[in-house]
Amino acid sequence: MRRVFQRVLVPFVMLAALSLAVAGLEATLAVPALAAEKIVIRIYSGFERTETIIDEYLRLYEKLNPNVKIENLGSEWDTSKLTTLFVAGNAPDIIQHSDEFIQQLYREGFLAPVPADLANRIAQKFYPVLVAAVNYNGRLAGIPAENMVTGLWFNKQRLDEAGIANHPQTLDELEKLGLRLTRFAGDGRRERPGLVEHGEWWSFNQFGWTMFKALGGQVFDNNGRLVLEGQPLRDLLTIVPRWIGPQGFMSQGWDQLLRFFRGEIPYGFGYLWWSGIIKENYKGDYLKDFGVTVFPKGPGGNGAFHYAHAFGVNARSKHQQEAWKLLEWLALQPIEGVTPLGHALAHKSLPVNRDDFSSPYYDPYRPWAAGFIANLPGAWSEAQYLVYGIASADVDFATAMWQVRDGTNPAQAAADLVQKVQNKVNEFQRAKK
Repeated sequence: MRRVFQRVLVPFVMLAALSLAVAGLEATLAVPALAAEKIVIRIYSGFERTETIIDEYLRLYEKLNPNVKIENLGSEWDTSKLTTLFVAGNAPDIIQHSDEFIQQLYREGFLAPVPADLANRIAQKFYPVLVAAVNYNGRLAGIPAENMVTGLWFNKQRLDEAGIANHPQTLDELEKLGLRLTRFAGDGRRERPGLVEHGEWWSFNQFGWTMFKALGGQVFDNNGRLVLEGQPLRDLLTIVPRWIGPQGFMSQGWDQLLRFFRGEIPYGFGYLWWSGIIKENYKGDYLKDFGVTVFPKGPGGNGAFHYAHAFGVNARSKHQQEAWKLLEWLALQPIEGVTPLGHALAHKSLPVNRDDFSSPYYDPYRPWAAGFIANLPGAWSEAQYLVYGIASADVDFATAMWQVRDGTNPAQAAADLVQKVQNKVNEFQRAKK
């Protein structure tokens, strides 16, 4: 899962216009006098070498700040390698990685907290779920640098042919509508599902988190006590196994996803990065025929699963102040109507800064992105329980749901899941002593 995504491609002319705009800024903005000695900031920007937009802005920053030189090291996702660099004192000044890993490094003392003034500005401008994603014990551990959330994709043609004008608003409506849209063969075999999802462990676990949120589930109460076991978990392990069972409306797997991308299946539980795959596989007007809406609500309201990347600053960096100044500029300084980070993210992510969404760089898939943004208020952040030692992957909803589908007693599957999480919490508490 982490994080090799299909990218939404911005038309080449837009990228060319972008390069010209940056070049124009370099020519017109006043440049301070050269400093005697340069400060070198080393950064894992999180952008691949082929993603040149961020590098253009880094070069512009150097021209605006002649005393600063930035070494863009590209991306490094190997957590073992990065941890080794931090332990040895050889890590760069800034890294970009998943919100979970940024929080973990911060928890271990390897990253500095975001300065209070900058944290306040981030809280004012960024989507709240992003702020929660990098909040550890009330402090920001980093600055968000990616914005991904689940949503409900749909194909308008398939809905129109079924005479369906409105999307399901509740989980009960989703099940009824899904069954109505599903086609079964004479022998009872499901020929075409009403809803499809990846079917890989990571994606199905995110579906489980989404459903658990909508069902009103909690993992910990306000006192830090594990409260995973309860009616929402029992409901989860009753409803979803029925949906993915032989007589259900939901299919899983890449072969089924391809059918959705080709326009054969009405609904898909997925992500913004599906956009590029839809564009490659669909023969019709993909911008007209596909859309995104909010995942239906349950007793706990709407549900979604959010994950992100963030920039963190090395606690041992000799240039912390300059590192934070650079990140502040990238994330909060608009240049011709968009921040450098917002411009760099426009072809592959939702914006992190709300103001950036008005930029024309988000025009190519604005309605789709708006659909995903509507899912953000109901989203659960993957890193929100790290303060208790629990990452999203430690709550294995996926395995429990598959086990019940395949015949395991729901009560037993729930008990096993809760025990695994309790063991993880106990392990974390022991390590703290």
